[in-house]
Amino acid sequence: MRFSIDIKEMGEIEFQKKLQRALVKVAYDMEAEAKKLCPVDMGRLRNSITTKITGNKIILGAGTKYAPYVEFGTAPHEIKPKTKKALAFEYTPAIGGRKERLKAGIPKSKAGKMIVKKVMHPGTEPQPFIRPALHKGAHIFLEKRLREEFGG
Repeated sequence: MRFSIDIKEMGEIEFQKKLQRALVKVAYDMEAEAKKLCPVDMGRLRNSITTKITGNKIILGAGTKYAPYVEFGTAPHEIKPKTKKALAFEYTPAIGGRKERLKAGIPKSKAGKMIVKKVMHPGTEPQPFIRPALHKGAHIFLEKRLREEFGG
């Protein structure tokens, strides 16, 4: 990005106001982009995406505990019960768990229940939504909004 501004002609106060307006617009552009890229199941993660602006600093983040696991993925890991002796979950052969059973329209009476001491989770692939939004903010939105405010 190449951009030049002659601040002598406009003065420091006007420059700061225009810069602040541009940064606020960039912040909301990035928030909208993150929400657009965010994978959605129930919508909790997408609804937790927020932007905070302090001075000339933009903070974009997601407020759920599991946001980093979605953004960066997880390695394969073992799951063991925390408060009981075993894990119990619904499972329908050839379909999968509860969510898949509901999507397929299979009644609960046809589902089986599995009880195990531990399970091996295969891990999850990363589904980045914050990093691409930040990247687009720095490389596309910033230039666009600065040009809008300062011309050029």
